[in-house]
Amino acid sequence: MNRKLGILVLLALAILFVGCSIEEDNVPLRELEKISINVIKEQKMKQGISYEMELVNKSDLTIKQNNVFLSYPLKMKNGYSDNKFKVLAEGNKLNIKPKQKVKLTAFLPLNWLVP
Repeated sequence: MNRKLGILVLLALAILFVGCSIEEDNVPLRELEKISINVIKEQKMKQGISYEMELVNKSDLTIKQNNVFLSYPLKMKNGYSDNKFKVLAEGNKLNIKPKQKVKLTAFLPLNWLVP
């Protein structure tokens, strides 16, 4: 489960970074590393898994737009495979100021987690 959660967070951060911008074209990597998404609560249900997350902008930049998507790799007999299905987290917003926190929620249906 920890590997899945790690992949989930990396995917969410990669998508989040696309929405960061400042007046210049190049955003310093050290600023992007100050943006985090933490899973606050994971609730397993018969239909799937529900997540509550918190996006924290500890950078000096305003996140102009964020779209956080969640997806799991599919576990196969010989390892893992990409999963083309993804879920857009609810709670995304525009202009997330420095030091601001945003609550996000997402639900991943069980039939997406099992091939």
